Amino acid sequence: MSSALSAPTFRKLTTTYPPDRCAGCERLLTPNSEAIEGEIPVALRDYLLVIRCRVCRVCLDRPELRDAIGLRNKSLLILSHLCGWYAAALKGAGLSDATVPAHRIVCNRTRGARH
Repeated sequence: MSSALSAPTFRKLTTTYPPDRCAGCERLLTPNSEAIEGEIPVALRDYLLVIRCRVCRVCLDRPELRDAIGLRNKSLLILSHLCGWYAAALKGAGLSDATVPAHRIVCNRTRGARH
């Protein structure tokens, strides 16, 4: 008799941060701007949220990103910013206040990051 461990299954939701803004600094971006597109996964209690976003060349060229700690801090700052944006979007869409705090929990874990 074999017992297989099963990983929990999560619903996956995908959303897109406004593509005309840098997720790192809010700089206005055009379709031709030098920017890297990516996806940031955020594990929440009931589902996996994947936020698509763009980060501008100015943010990516910062010298502190060459250091592992600087890169981690900038990543946490961007994650915090994206979570705040998503929570505000949910609230703006008229979802109940009971829904929004679950998203803010993730954001509050990253508040100590410095840029």
